Amino acid sequence: MLGSRRSALFGCLVVLFTCSVYSEQLLDELPTTSTGGQSNTGGATTTNDGGMGGAVSSSNSGGGNPGGAGGKSQDLGWPFDDSVPSACPANPPDSSGNSWSGWGNYQHPAQSETTVGQSSEPLFGRTYAAGQTPGAGQAAGWQAELAVGPYGSVPTGDGRCWSYEPASFNLDVGNDDEYTAAITPPGAGLYGLFFRYRPPGGAWRYGDRDGSDNGIVADQAGLLIARAKDLSAKPLVVASQNLRCRIDWEARKPLVIKALARIDPDIVVFQEDCLASGISQAAEIAAALASYTSRGYERRRASTHLAMGTVDEGISVLSAHHIESSHTLDLPHVHFPRKALAVDLKPRGSALRVYVSHFDYGAEAAAAREQSADAIVADLPVASHSIVAGDLNTTPDSNAIAKLTAALDDLWAKSNPNQDGVTFPASNPDGRIDYVLGSSQLAGALLGAKLLDEQDGNVLLSDHLGVAVAFAFP
Repeated sequence: MLGSRRSALFGCLVVLFTCSVYSEQLLDELPTTSTGGQSNTGGATTTNDGGMGGAVSSSNSGGGNPGGAGGKSQDLGWPFDDSVPSACPANPPDSSGNSWSGWGNYQHPAQSETTVGQSSEPLFGRTYAAGQTPGAGQAAGWQAELAVGPYGSVPTGDGRCWSYEPASFNLDVGNDDEYTAAITPPGAGLYGLFFRYRPPGGAWRYGDRDGSDNGIVADQAGLLIARAKDLSAKPLVVASQNLRCRIDWEARKPLVIKALARIDPDIVVFQEDCLASGISQAAEIAAALASYTSRGYERRRASTHLAMGTVDEGISVLSAHHIESSHTLDLPHVHFPRKALAVDLKPRGSALRVYVSHFDYGAEAAAAREQSADAIVADLPVASHSIVAGDLNTTPDSNAIAKLTAALDDLWAKSNPNQDGVTFPASNPDGRIDYVLGSSQLAGALLGAKLLDEQDGNVLLSDHLGVAVAFAFP
């Protein structure tokens, strides 16, 4: 079900005119030429395989020869196999049977925890059909099953990575029949839970926590958290990507999925994550990425502003580890409202706080960026490891970055001291404005870092390259 790491070691607004102005203002701050060997990371050589499943050859693997963690003279490179994994086989739901009038849900618990290899607590769902379930005992001939798969996706599409557990009748609850099932998760991770029901000759009807009348959605699944037995140190991968809102999104989305599938991230932070019909880009990514990594993802999102007054833009965190809590910081700004979103996690039992932010742009916002850095540093926890990541709209020699790196290490610079790591603009990057910063213990446990530079012909991942960092944790 939920897979392990595949390694042997284990913005721009939606209107193009606005995007153009944004880029011109930002470029005023950036150097006109690159000063090191990373001058053309955006021009990756790729193979157009027509889809997300095939491996793509990329010119940027993140650095040179492996070296000691935290070394100052040797690049660490990237320690994992970065081929695109095979997707789970399709397991489309059984569509046979006749439609029927009725209702079903996933009843409770909304959230449950267990340990790998141990059975979950009983999980419950209820169903109703006039003239059948109101009678005493189980309605004759009915079936019920618990659907189990990566949290953040649903089983009603191609069903990749989803399976079904037979449920047994429990008791009558008013006019409803209640069913129950339990599962023993084979691996650590986040599992989504739905129930489905059918009468004799009927089609399956799926239910989530708010019932079946409005279909099922990922956010209304039950959540089963499976904790690992072994809490020893294992690699943790953290990445940051500016999504460029929804400009050319359908063309770029497969590249984003492919780039992330290569690194099998534990945590990804997004900037310029925009809504369409109430669905965020991060939600779309979570569902598609799960089919390649077999991992479930929880999400948190903070809206920052309406791009051009109509499109909800924000920042997001995607996590393959349970999010214990979250909070937001309102940051100073000159142009659009800015925030930092913080989530608290306990990967393998050790506390970690991750911040994502998208600082204001332009020379006129330099003071606002410095104040934003001050606000995040003041909020850093004393008793947790910390990561700050995102599009900070300023170069490493700025006062804002100096304030952050007084408290945290620049993980790219520490991992790849001989690589500039320039990230913007993606078509021909000559400035580094995207970062993953971490507390000293994380910096001391670095395994490697790379840039995300997926490209398919003239289609780029985004107008920013992404940044990924791997380290031993805890």
